[in-house]
Amino acid sequence: NDAVKGAFAASMPALQAAAAEGGDEWTDTLDCFSKGVMTDTFQLKFSSFDPRLSSSQARELVSHVPSTCHGLDIRYAAKGEEGEGAIEGMIDWIGKAKTIKTLECEYCKVGNAEGGKDAGIRLAAALEAS
Repeated sequence: NDAVKGAFAASMPALQAAAAEGGDEWTDTLDCFSKGVMTDTFQLKFSSFDPRLSSSQARELVSHVPSTCHGLDIRYAAKGEEGEGAIEGMIDWIGKAKTIKTLECEYCKVGNAEGGKDAGIRLAAALEAS
């Protein structure tokens, strides 16, 4: 049952273990995660991952948040390249989400000032299009 698998895959321990394992484990977990049925705001604390996620892992993770979620709350994506990936994933997710009631991003860093400006423009465009 996709809903049960998705609920398990959405747990922080499952996501952390899959990220550490990488490869098929990571992609299979994200696939299950995306098929889950959730209606609350999903919160991701990137500081919970050790080792930290790469930019591509952060993007994959956020873009696989179930489209049934009514909100997304991303926090502590400020080290390395994970912030850029997390914001790109948020932009991807906005395009797939059925209903967005809440969107939060705290303590996230997207490169330098120019990178932050560009990400902000893409984020605003995704919100306008949704």
